[in-house]
Order: sequence, then C-alpha cells, then structure tokens
Amino acid sequence: VTVRLIRSLETDLARSGHALTDVLPVAGIDDGTLRARLNGPGEAGHVVGKTGTYGDYGACALAGAIRSPRYGTIYFAILNRGIPIVPARRRQDAFLRELMRAVGSEPWPYRRDAAPAFTRARVE
Repeated sequence: VTVRLIRSLETDLARSGHALTDVLPVAGIDDGTLRARLNGPGEAGHVVGKTGTYGDYGACALAGAIRSPRYGTIYFAILNRGIPIVPARRRQDAFLRELMRAVGSEPWPYRRDAAPAFTRARVE
C-alpha cells in the first residue's frame, strides 16, 4: 500500500510538471530526518523518501524511491517494528546501500532550493 501511494503521488505530481523531489526530502541533501543518512561518497541525492518513527522502541519506517538507468524508478517501503530505532535505521540504510549498488542507482536530477516551497505557493 505504501509503495502504491508513492507511485500515485509521483503520477499526480507529473500531471502538473512536478517530481517526487519537489515534495519529498532527498537523502544526504535536504534538511530533516534524511539529512545525515545515505550521505556517503556516491550516495547523497540517490534516495528520495519519507521517514516515520513511533517511540524509541516501536516502529520505524522509510519509504521512497531510487533511480536506475537500467530499471527506471524503483520504489521501496521498509517497515521495522519491535527493534530499537537506531539499529532499525542502520538496517534500512544498509539495505538501500545494497539495493543502490545492485541496480547502479543514479542521483535524482535535483538542485536544492534555498527558499522554502511555501514561499512560492499561489492561491487561485
């Protein structure tokens, strides 16, 4: 269901000329919970996604997408429950590093915008 939601979001955004990177943080680049994750050499900019955490020892999720020249957009949803949050995040990152390596991921065509998106919002 989570992957279907991200794919639907991408489709809806494309209708108005936008991309996932316009509404979701890019790992290793944007501020927020993904800023210091997946930011090693050759990693920053390869994952766009959304995190979710409940408690210190409850639930931890990361859902999003990576790009591959060979396979196109690859969507993922990782949901951990019942393990401490820090090890859960390490496992998520390790899985995505292996996935990025396996598919030859490439960075999203993205340039960080210094101005918050809401400053460009228009009411019609």
